[in-house]
Amino acid sequence: MRIPLRPHLLGIDDGPFEKFVDERVPLVGVMMEGADRIEGVATTSFPVDGAGVAEFLAEWVGALRCRAALHGVVLGGITIAGLAVVDVALLSNRLGLPVLESPEAVEAINAGDELEVDLSTGVIRNLTTEQTFQ
Repeated sequence: MRIPLRPHLLGIDDGPFEKFVDERVPLVGVMMEGADRIEGVATTSFPVDGAGVAEFLAEWVGALRCRAALHGVVLGGITIAGLAVVDVALLSNRLGLPVLESPEAVEAINAGDELEVDLSTGVIRNLTTEQTFQ
């Protein structure tokens, strides 16, 4: 896959929820072109601590209008909706796209930081702070 200078990436993360109270957790996906243009936003929900999260995400992302334009997916962490562990390899295989997961990068990157993402290796470089994440 040829990756353009301004790739289309879908960032996915879960929203707040109260364990033992909420049955479902809101999920949001934001499609970006490069670091400064939001192309679209999609929402769904997933059961707290639910099973089959990789399959669910693959179906949800696959049905999005923006799917054909995506060059990769970025997750805020390995778990979603509590203890639902994402099988990153399975999700990547089902989507036919690279899937990056780095909670360290999510915590360390600030608004306005310039990033470089190598989708072939999974390396995220913060050019502003000179930090590297994988």
